[in-house]
Amino acid sequence: MPGVTHSDPLVTITIEKYKDKLNAYSDELVTLNISKQESHRKIDFLRRNLKTIEFELQNLSDKKNELLKELNSVKVTASLLDARVKDLTQAIDDLNHSIHQLENQPRIPSFQSTRRNSFLRSMDQTVPWVELIALIEPHYAKLKDIEDEQEIQRMLRVYLIQHWFKLTPKALEENLHDSLSMRDFVGTLRDSQSLPDRLSIESFIHFLNVNELDKVILTKVQEKLILKGLTVSNGKIIDASLSKLSDVKLVPSDQPRSPDISLSPIKVTKPTELTRPTTSSSLTPLVNNSPNLSPNLATTVNTVTTPVSGSVSGSSTTPLPPAKPLAPKIIKNKLSFFDYLSTYGEPKKLITDIVTEFHALVVEKKETRHYLFNANIDNLIADQNNFVSYIFPKERISQSNPIAQTAPPTMRIAISTFDEIANMLTYLLVDHYKVERKTAPTAAAHILELIEETRCQIEDTNQTVWKPIELKASLIERFFSMKGFICRSTSASEISILGGLEFPLSVLIDASARCIVLKAVCKANDWANLDDITSLKDTLNEKVSSLNFDVNVIDEKPILTTQYCVPYSRGVPNRLLLKVCQSFAGAIAKGLEIDETNLMVKPST
Repeated sequence: MPGVTHSDPLVTITIEKYKDKLNAYSDELVTLNISKQESHRKIDFLRRNLKTIEFELQNLSDKKNELLKELNSVKVTASLLDARVKDLTQAIDDLNHSIHQLENQPRIPSFQSTRRNSFLRSMDQTVPWVELIALIEPHYAKLKDIEDEQEIQRMLRVYLIQHWFKLTPKALEENLHDSLSMRDFVGTLRDSQSLPDRLSIESFIHFLNVNELDKVILTKVQEKLILKGLTVSNGKIIDASLSKLSDVKLVPSDQPRSPDISLSPIKVTKPTELTRPTTSSSLTPLVNNSPNLSPNLATTVNTVTTPVSGSVSGSSTTPLPPAKPLAPKIIKNKLSFFDYLSTYGEPKKLITDIVTEFHALVVEKKETRHYLFNANIDNLIADQNNFVSYIFPKERISQSNPIAQTAPPTMRIAISTFDEIANMLTYLLVDHYKVERKTAPTAAAHILELIEETRCQIEDTNQTVWKPIELKASLIERFFSMKGFICRSTSASEISILGGLEFPLSVLIDASARCIVLKAVCKANDWANLDDITSLKDTLNEKVSSLNFDVNVIDEKPILTTQYCVPYSRGVPNRLLLKVCQSFAGAIAKGLEIDETNLMVKPST
């Protein structure tokens, strides 16, 4: 109690010690409270900084991804440009070599000798060029400075051609470009760029008229021709050649002669009798007992009568209205991965988000980033959307049937690393996108198979995606034959793969629907009737989730048919085409194992 004193000195000393400790503890508690408050302020500050840093890291990660995309694009562009530069350099060298050879070869006209050519060569030897140039040059020098020594002679030759052939300046300009013989006469056989244009020709003709040189030139040329016993009458070539003066027969002025070369229209003789109506051949669809392997692909070609004008024996034909083209039918498979995704959201947006998140997870981790280091995220997403149908619906993934690598051996990674990547994608689907745990591994297997394909395409040196325009049955046949399969073309758009798969099938290119149709036909044994096959068909459709089976009758015998379709409007990845054929054949073979009573004919092993 305060104010109470103890007579015992030891107790007094002990109390004083406790008071000192109490004061020390109180001071320490105050200090700790102050430190605690300071620590909380620092924690708040650091948390705010951490959020800022995380935001900046996200931006840096996005920038990094964009830079990686741009880097890959620039690398590809640079390699293409380097190759183009080499090609252009080689082409330029070849052109320079060709030009050098042409410039140094003797000037020998390479065109066939014609009447016009013979006439111009004769005139070239007859016209007194030196005398005429000497006559023109003093007047021409007053008009302009003469830089080209051949200019006067070239324009004089053009003027004489215009006079002899009675051509307008515009027609003369065109003929000079079209006629090798005229260009050779003018002196510009190899260089059409140095030919005078219409304005230059009109200017020179005007110059000769003003200086009254045109009449003098024509008179001197005529005199020279007469001395050689030749003539050119009325500015027109007699029979497109020079004639002896004694043989000349002048044409009356009211009946002008045709020019040397004329482009007269071809005369079409009208038929005296009407042509009978023609009928195009037609294709008849399959009837009652014929198989309908691909009902969506069947089209009927109507018989069309070609209408003709006029009448035959008093009857007339009425033109039929054109038949409306049938719109291509889209063949839908029984099960699609996008159909599965649609239960969780819009498929294309969902696959874009999944691939983007998965890419970020893989490249973030040091042990796995090499798996997608060179993969362009845009290509990964595009291939998922374009080629999803090439991934055949997979069975349930389990411990006994794990996700496996589908890339070629040269592109595969360590099994432990791939398992880790598959688990990352599976957990992402379950935790972030709420996919059911039972089906998430199967969904991950679908996505990873396409990611494996995109990775392989980066390293491809050969063409592994066929363009739609080049898709032909012969191309598919050659590809499967090189892979060791026994196949043959049955038409221009269909091949049959007879050996190498678990079940034989046909590959049909359906141009109207822009898809490749895989078809299979299973024949029944002699003792099986239609009811037995129909019952088996129902069982197969119930237990084989990926395929639809149909019953058809051919030659009074029942058959089972099924098909699977993959679109090719965005190209055909040939590796995936091979895989989907193998999966399709395997699903049929496994489904037929249900047929324990051997109703169907099994393929030979």
